[in-house]
Amino acid sequence: IAYYSYFTNQKMIEGRYFMALSRTITADLVDAKEQGFSFLDLKKIVAVSLPLVLTELSAAFMVFSDRVILAHYNTEAMVAATAASNVFFIFQFGLVAIAMIAEVFVAQCHGAKAFDKISQPVWQMIWFSLLSAILLIPFAFYTPSGLFAAEYHQYAKPYFTWLMIFGATFPLVAAISAFFVGMSQIRFVLKAALIGNAFNLFLSYVLVNGMGIFPAFGIAGAAIATGLSNLFIALLLLLKFLNKENRSRYYTHQASLNLPMLFRCIKVGFPNALAHMSAAAAWALILYVLSQVSFEHVFVMSFGFTLWTFCHFISEGLGRGVSILAAQRLGANRRDELKTLLFQGLSLEFMFVMLLAVPFLMFPNFWVDLLLPYHTEGLQNHEALSALVSTSCLWIWLAILFDGLLWVVDGILTALGDTRFMMMLHSVGTWVFYLAPLLILLTLYQSAPVMTLQITSLFCMSMFFAYMIRFMYNEKHKKVYLKVAKAV
Repeated sequence: IAYYSYFTNQKMIEGRYFMALSRTITADLVDAKEQGFSFLDLKKIVAVSLPLVLTELSAAFMVFSDRVILAHYNTEAMVAATAASNVFFIFQFGLVAIAMIAEVFVAQCHGAKAFDKISQPVWQMIWFSLLSAILLIPFAFYTPSGLFAAEYHQYAKPYFTWLMIFGATFPLVAAISAFFVGMSQIRFVLKAALIGNAFNLFLSYVLVNGMGIFPAFGIAGAAIATGLSNLFIALLLLLKFLNKENRSRYYTHQASLNLPMLFRCIKVGFPNALAHMSAAAAWALILYVLSQVSFEHVFVMSFGFTLWTFCHFISEGLGRGVSILAAQRLGANRRDELKTLLFQGLSLEFMFVMLLAVPFLMFPNFWVDLLLPYHTEGLQNHEALSALVSTSCLWIWLAILFDGLLWVVDGILTALGDTRFMMMLHSVGTWVFYLAPLLILLTLYQSAPVMTLQITSLFCMSMFFAYMIRFMYNEKHKKVYLKVAKAV
């Protein structure tokens, strides 16, 4: 409480600076509105982003449904799955971030009408995804014993092992999807995701609890279901990618390994990948430390992570849509439209998150009942924990708000190729300005469980302002870090 009061007082002292910063950002956005805002442009963003949002919703629902099934199977299993997932995210986020850079290459090629080169970066990322199995599968069977807290090791280890076995399917889906997403042809990606999600929902319930000839695999069943569903989605996308029309127009049958282009894609995507890996490592460490403090601490954060990752579909889908539109405009030499695009993206994100305020702020008990069944074994005070989790919904919603606004700016910075900035900000910022204060509060002051989410929301707000300052810097100096001529 003392730290939080001090932090608040410091913000009040520095209020003039933040007011000036807010006025600068607001002035830029108002200027963007006056320069070219129209509902027709807004509809364009919706047309591109909505299928991506729905695709991300399908993927988020896949993870969320697994968490709900595990919560009703065993609450400790749900917490362990969250901890294991955060360790797996260190690998997944890095690999997927590199594979997804193909979207920017494809979008810029599409904007420049270089149709014969569109499939080249996609194939390099497909090869990259397949080769990543060489790293992931051995690590699955030789996981360090101290990677998870002893209290949850029996659940976390098998879940993590199966996720790593199927780990290459995650960047593989991102790589093939990049072909369709980069050209704003997203409907089939959405259909494939919905089919795969339905398959996962059925398979997860069956493999976790057992049914008929299928034995109960427990927590491992949820990971197996996720892996098989991802593999199924990848096969559907690959068949569409290699159909006759795409082979004749975009030369998708040319699957040769092009090492210079492969390394070019990795070079551009690696800073962003390193940033996401660093942030994921910080989140994994946080959950590990919280598990040593108390069940209440780790459950509140696991509860927040589960809802955050579920609602992240809006931010990621809209951010990717804005990134594609920004890359297409850069490829067509229409950079002057980026500021308008940013204003429209932020407006849409704000409206989406305002809708989330209804379930988060008015009906928090719905989430509590869903993820904290009353029959939870070994729980001494269910009512107290329910009340604690319910009060945390406000801070989770605030974190989702600022993180979502950040992802819109992230989309434009990615299209510009400004991935080194994001690497430095996430690598340094997450560890120094988020993890370090949180660890100090936990170890020295035994802070309350909700305090972790309060600091999280403040950190997301600070990151959003940092991203906005970087965008304004790039616009002022007309910076472009990735050009079509170098990309293909």
